[in-house]
Amino acid sequence: MRMLIRRALCLMVSISAALALLSPASAASFRDVPNTHWAYGAICEMQEAGLVNGVGNGSFDPGGQLSRAQFLAMAVRLLEQETGEHATPASSGNYWAAPYYTAAEHFHLFGGGSKNAITLSGIQNSRKSLDTAVTRYEMAVLANNVLANAPGYHFDTSGVSSAVMPDYTALPSQYKDAVCRMYSLGILTGQTGGYFNGSKPLTRAESCAVLSRLRARFAAMGSGGNAEAAEGFAIHFIDVGQADAALVLCDGEAMLIDGGNAADSDLIYAYLKQQNVSNLKYMVGTHAHEDHMGGLAGALQYAKVGMAFCSVTQDDAKFFQNIVKYLNQQGKRLTVPQCGSTYSLGSAQFQFLGPVRPSDDPNNMSLVLRITYGDTSFLFTGDAERDEEADILKAGYPLKSTVLKAGHHGSETSTSYPFLRAVAPQYGVISCGAGNSYGHPHDAALSRLRDADVTLYRTDLQGTIVCTSDGKNVRFTPSKNPAIQTNPTEHQSSSYIGNRSSHVFHRPSCANLPLEKNRIYFANRSDAVASGYTPCSKCKP
Repeated sequence: MRMLIRRALCLMVSISAALALLSPASAASFRDVPNTHWAYGAICEMQEAGLVNGVGNGSFDPGGQLSRAQFLAMAVRLLEQETGEHATPASSGNYWAAPYYTAAEHFHLFGGGSKNAITLSGIQNSRKSLDTAVTRYEMAVLANNVLANAPGYHFDTSGVSSAVMPDYTALPSQYKDAVCRMYSLGILTGQTGGYFNGSKPLTRAESCAVLSRLRARFAAMGSGGNAEAAEGFAIHFIDVGQADAALVLCDGEAMLIDGGNAADSDLIYAYLKQQNVSNLKYMVGTHAHEDHMGGLAGALQYAKVGMAFCSVTQDDAKFFQNIVKYLNQQGKRLTVPQCGSTYSLGSAQFQFLGPVRPSDDPNNMSLVLRITYGDTSFLFTGDAERDEEADILKAGYPLKSTVLKAGHHGSETSTSYPFLRAVAPQYGVISCGAGNSYGHPHDAALSRLRDADVTLYRTDLQGTIVCTSDGKNVRFTPSKNPAIQTNPTEHQSSSYIGNRSSHVFHRPSCANLPLEKNRIYFANRSDAVASGYTPCSKCKP
């Protein structure tokens, strides 16, 4: 009898250990996972998906090790959700993980059954083997074999090298292909210094981050296409005048970065409605200035928000108080993200890079984030100026990006040469108002962008600008004036010259030409008129 009781107790403990990673729970309930934790977003997502839970007493133990059995169970549950195929047999009353091992064989998680699957030997259907801590190497193979179940699985490891992963040359041959595949897809990003450290045990927090990325990538490929080939990613740089707002869409998920002034609330509401975006997985207010956050009130009136980020959680401004109120009505609050923390948006990922340290200047408290989608990347800098740019450079975060959303509306005090060299963008976007009183974009910033050979798009000249990516290349579609000179290197005699202050445009020979700092150049008369400029009454252009 005592032996039976002892076995029953052991079975209950084993089942409890399994449920600690498989049952859903409240995302905000873990006392050891603050909202600044690097994996907070992934842990929340995995809880809501019903894949993980805590370890009891209100804790999650994010740094705790994970067993092979626990990771297999999570991977199987993920595949059952994504494929709609239930493969886990009923428990035989023996070891809790035995049914998950059977299901893992069904999904070919140990190799075979697919040209993209990789063989993983050494994991046996025994308690001793399955209770062993899963290594990061083994996780890489299992992650690859999860994706091998998705239609259209595609990867390109040509860009993975020692420059990306310093221990690349030391990868054991049986794991190298899987690790490189996962790096190329953004599933793995390495640990400190970019090292993979494959022999180390996988932590509970890392497992959530990996599963979150697998889930997003699987969903992107689930329709039979692949994330690299499908146009599943777009950024709408919304024309909100002398302000900032951008809607990021990826694989059916949405993020709003800033929302213009409070007066733009109706515009933001209408734009989200037009795009049929009633759920924002993330909302980002880069910093507590009205021209960035005021219009977020309109977004909150239309859409439900999953997580809301800002560089501060308190401010006396009325617009800020309104945002806090509307968030509270949805049961949400503002979160200050930790530098280096990473989140997923569909099959894209984004990482917060700044502010690195506190500042008395709200501009230099701007949240700076970098989004990656396939081989393309997009850097948003809010109103960050030289000081914050220098801090981010010193911190050593990855900055190279395909597209730079230029800081502070093209201010002279942002987009410094050192920062621009590190970002090395092919394209730039400036959000500002036509003829604004600040003189944005400033000639100095435009000159630096010209020197860097950046193709520039501007909302003051081109209205709302939509940028799409297929994971390899980006394409821009302005709502007006697609061929306008946004940052000309020379001005032809046939062009027209506008005055940013008066919104009047002239012939180049006109005696009433504005000062150089107030000039804007148009390729033709129709571009000037379309941009809201009126002809000079003297030279009659």
